[in-house]
Amino acid sequence: MNLVETIRIALSSLSANKLRSALTMLGIIIGVGAVITLLALGGAIQTLVTRELQGLGSNLVFVFPGTNDPEQNRRVPPRLTNEDVAALADPLNVPAAAAVTPQLTRGALIVYAGAGFDGRVAGVTPNYPQVRNARVVSGRFFDQTELDLRSRVAVIGADVRASLFPDEDPIGKRIRINDVSFEVIGEMAPRGGNFGPSEDNLVFVPITTAQTRLFPPPPGAVSRIDVSVVYIQAVDERRIDDVIDQVTEVLR
Repeated sequence: MNLVETIRIALSSLSANKLRSALTMLGIIIGVGAVITLLALGGAIQTLVTRELQGLGSNLVFVFPGTNDPEQNRRVPPRLTNEDVAALADPLNVPAAAAVTPQLTRGALIVYAGAGFDGRVAGVTPNYPQVRNARVVSGRFFDQTELDLRSRVAVIGADVRASLFPDEDPIGKRIRINDVSFEVIGEMAPRGGNFGPSEDNLVFVPITTAQTRLFPPPPGAVSRIDVSVVYIQAVDERRIDDVIDQVTEVLR
């Protein structure tokens, strides 16, 4: 796959905005072909870009609420709901998908032993590390039972660890997120930004916990966004177009 083909897929996904939920999709392909296109950039730049791309995850389609048209976003409130996620995760609806994981991200104040850290909370599902090529370096990630129970457990990013736990093991300690107590059960490896905001200032919690205990929607809200983004991993890079077509059909 060459660079032109990669750009074509990204542009075709961005054009898929005539959906019931008014979503924008961005398909990102990481594979041998994507690496080959970097050869002309020189060794140092090639290594940097390749590392950033690999950090995103493999064969991903990103589904966001909203469109590229600000006027349309004003007319049609953005929506990305739990029902949308369930429909996208149904293999009968999107058979070209190998895995689906939603994420709800919000800013939050994280506090431990009187020290505060201005970071972000990412509510995700247990398969997030596999889909996003993320690694736990200490402790563990949360499991399906903790997701179902809306448990108050947290996995912290590298910057959170450095700021709040510079000289002690964070595992088993309790932090407060927006004044709600959580137990730290894991620590993520440093990731940086991967062409976006740094992920090292994130605290990962079960998305069910984030939605109900930390960031419940305000009463009477017109715009319903249960999740900030849905990551859909295709079974392989040749099925990216199929994923885009199937997602478009599901969300009409």
